[in-house]
Amino acid sequence: MHWLLEDRPSDIFAFGSLSFYGEQNAIARGQADQTRYDRYTGEAAAHNDPFALSLDTSEHSKSDQLKGLYLDAEAEDGYIRDRNVFGHESAYPITAEDTMVVSARYPSGVLLNYSLIAYCPWGGERLTITGTEGQIEYFGRGAGHVIAGQDNASLASEQTQGEQSIRVQRMFEPARDVEIPEAEGAHGGGDIKLLERIFLPDHHAGAMSVLTGVTANRSIETGQRVELETLLPAFIAELPA
Repeated sequence: MHWLLEDRPSDIFAFGSLSFYGEQNAIARGQADQTRYDRYTGEAAAHNDPFALSLDTSEHSKSDQLKGLYLDAEAEDGYIRDRNVFGHESAYPITAEDTMVVSARYPSGVLLNYSLIAYCPWGGERLTITGTEGQIEYFGRGAGHVIAGQDNASLASEQTQGEQSIRVQRMFEPARDVEIPEAEGAHGGGDIKLLERIFLPDHHAGAMSVLTGVTANRSIETGQRVELETLLPAFIAELPA
């Protein structure tokens, strides 16, 4: 949204909840068996768990990429990539919201409504932009799968199982569909462009996107509307030199 609007929010209000992941949610659904191990790798009981991601076998990947990136590096950073998302909360509590809604206001006057469901069975998005001259609607539905170390070509191949469309409707005119050109790479060629936007010429917009998430989390914590500028000094101070 920052890229589309060339702006950042002035203030944000958000709600969030943990509605699907976590030990207690699994137990409440009658799926207590999924909570009996803390991680998936090396756990025989997780063999038939559809959420399982094994890092010490080639079950999900044709290479050792995941093993090298995560399992072999655990001693360096302490990050466990295959943590059970329904594991024992006494040892590893899951606190990140999996359901959230965000309302944001931009200095230009634009109002944004955003929602995210992190356990949706398919990946994708619906984007509607309504302005003074009409409306643009984008819909993209990707394939439902675990991203487990595929290379760029295989990931792009899987995601072509989905569908996407753009529809434009100007005021007092019939709607028309817009052809979407094919591009190479994952997410319809968008991954490369997105990474370039974040890390190359426009890293400032990437940082502001992170700060938008920080501001939304603060609103969820406090139940109050939060002005982004109030968190900016502390956010900048914590950025690496």
